[in-house]
Amino acid sequence: MVIREWDVKSYCIDKSKKVICVFTLMLCILLGCSKKEEVVNYEIPIYTEIELERVWNEDGEQLFENYKDEYIIHRWTKKQTGINSPYGICVLENCIYVSDFSGHRIVQLALSGEPLTSYGQLGAEPGNFVNPTAIICHENSLYILDQGNHRIQIFDLEMNYQKEIPYTGVVFSKNVFFHDMAVDQNGTVFLSEWENFVEDAAIYYISDEGTLNQLEPHISGVLAEYQGEVYAINIYSLFYVETSNGLARGATFGSNFLFKCTKSGLEQLCELPYKYAAGDFFIEDEVLYAITLYDPLNIQMNRFMMNGKLGSAVYIFEREERDYSNISSEPIEYPWYLDVIDDNHIYAVDSLWKTIYFLEKIE
Repeated sequence: MVIREWDVKSYCIDKSKKVICVFTLMLCILLGCSKKEEVVNYEIPIYTEIELERVWNEDGEQLFENYKDEYIIHRWTKKQTGINSPYGICVLENCIYVSDFSGHRIVQLALSGEPLTSYGQLGAEPGNFVNPTAIICHENSLYILDQGNHRIQIFDLEMNYQKEIPYTGVVFSKNVFFHDMAVDQNGTVFLSEWENFVEDAAIYYISDEGTLNQLEPHISGVLAEYQGEVYAINIYSLFYVETSNGLARGATFGSNFLFKCTKSGLEQLCELPYKYAAGDFFIEDEVLYAITLYDPLNIQMNRFMMNGKLGSAVYIFEREERDYSNISSEPIEYPWYLDVIDDNHIYAVDSLWKTIYFLEKIE
């Protein structure tokens, strides 16, 4: 189970691979019913310890056990790319840009995965970076989330510096950072953070004045832009639990929803499979592609309809492809990044195992 402490009134339990439902199961427990079918507004539940214990054992919805052999799978490891910690990925017509989180740079790859050149180094000057994460293309410009410097750097498609968008207003702890980004048709930048135990867990947007503004309801999630609109999926579900010391706050995998993001807040659109826990998602041609983190031994990429209905398995990442030798010292829930050109060309970055996947559909 994944659980984080949020305040001094800590609630300590042993970790397990079982995770919990948030508000949907709470309603079921209180009403003495099974799972509620209709989508309800997002609310943070308050559990007793007995109720929390009961919902820990609830399994996620069944996903796919097999997938069609549709793609040639290209796996590019650190040995091939030279990237210490691949994070965000942006694929253009003639090259690929990847953020090197620990290398504090942007690496340009050939479409074959071979390194061509890199840009930047550790520093705060224009064109330098501190732990860059997301990188996206918006209106023929590259937006790079230079989160260690609290700014968005903007470049042309040849990585010539144009300008930056600094932001202020929230300070996370050392191991919490903004990892995902999307830009809407008005140029508003939305950010999400990678962790769930901070009180400020939320989707944010950057105002014209450069301040960060939290959206309601608060979620810890991932972002994607589609046809000028920004969408989010929550990775974790938030909860309170009643203890002898009062209420303690926490978060874990639970009910997942697709939201639309505006400056006014999050509009809940549809429900995804229970405990899907999307590590990243992308929308292309009215199809939602997402990677699930619920089961670390059965990570899948799936297609969804825009109403949240599960369509098919794109790929199930084989366990032997991932080196689990360092799992004791690394968190399982590392970021993933997706860039879907079309259904024939799909790219995924497994940040924990420093691997880039290129899925090329078989003709």
